[in-house]
Amino acid sequence: MIEAPRPPDAQDIAKYRAKGWWKDQTFSQLLEARGRETPDHEAISDARRRITYGQLWAEVQRFAEFLRRQGVQRGDVVTLQLPNRIEFPVVFFSLELIGAVANKISADFRAME
Repeated sequence: MIEAPRPPDAQDIAKYRAKGWWKDQTFSQLLEARGRETPDHEAISDARRRITYGQLWAEVQRFAEFLRRQGVQRGDVVTLQLPNRIEFPVVFFSLELIGAVANKISADFRAME
């Protein structure tokens, strides 16, 4: 029988923190640091384009501001249904940056699902 994964317990968490694997940083904070430290390094690519960490961080900030102007705020749940393209992490990190929750739905799902 295959065992289901279990959430980390206090001992696991202490070990991960001691090894430096877990830090008290959000994905957006990590991305911001990469954008500052290595702005010209390639961050992600898709079939249409490639962008650097600096470009990705700039796009995330711009889109987060757009979402704020549209009324999205901390604690809001926003559903995402995007294909596997650069726009997905931009939207995801933008939501995290403002404290909204991303409810991700597979782009393969259509009206019948």
